[in-house]
Amino acid sequence: MISIRRAALLTGLLIAWGTAPVGVWAGGVHGRLELPNGIFPEVSPPIVYLEIAGQTDPATDVPDVVVDQLHLQFRPRVQAVQWGGRIRFRNSDAELHNVHSRSPHCVFNLAVIPGAVVADDATRPSKPGVVRLLCDIHPHMRGYVVVVPGPHF
Repeated sequence: MISIRRAALLTGLLIAWGTAPVGVWAGGVHGRLELPNGIFPEVSPPIVYLEIAGQTDPATDVPDVVVDQLHLQFRPRVQAVQWGGRIRFRNSDAELHNVHSRSPHCVFNLAVIPGAVVADDATRPSKPGVVRLLCDIHPHMRGYVVVVPGPHF
């Protein structure tokens, strides 16, 4: 028996968040997904992951992820990175962007000139959780990076 965050089996994929005990049979995980009203997977897809019991430190040698700024939007709007990885930001637009987060486990404020890809030590989250992305120049831009505890997402 493992405990995952709200679960669902959709065409062989497990979608998870919340808390629910789920049984494992022959290598499979079975459950049920319930999306809150107003959430559309095409716009904000759920992130699926399994937690590793007893994990207290981030992994090493984890690949970075890239969030693009294209057509005045964060692309992808929702993305996952394994704890230990860093978030990089690319500006594919022809104008300056700013990207910042005030999430308690990942605080940064970066200017991203057209064509640049930026990251620094502050864009490596200190623990799992949700990093909310904002652009001060274009306040309608919103994005999210879910920092997952392990490689299974």
